[in-house]
Amino acid sequence: MLSNSDCELTQQLYKDFTIHRIQAARAINSNPKKRGKISEILVTC
Repeated sequence: MLSNSDCELTQQLYKDFTIHRIQAARAINSNPKKRGKISEILVTC
C-alpha cells in the first residue's frame, strides 16, 4: 500500500491497481488558503 497526491500523473501511474481516494489534512502550504484537507490516493494491489 502507498499514498500519494491525487493528480493526473499518479492516477495514470497506478491505473492497474486499486485506488482509494481519501481526504488528508495538511497544515503546511506556501499559500495559507490552501491549507486544510486535500484529496490523496491510497493504492493497493
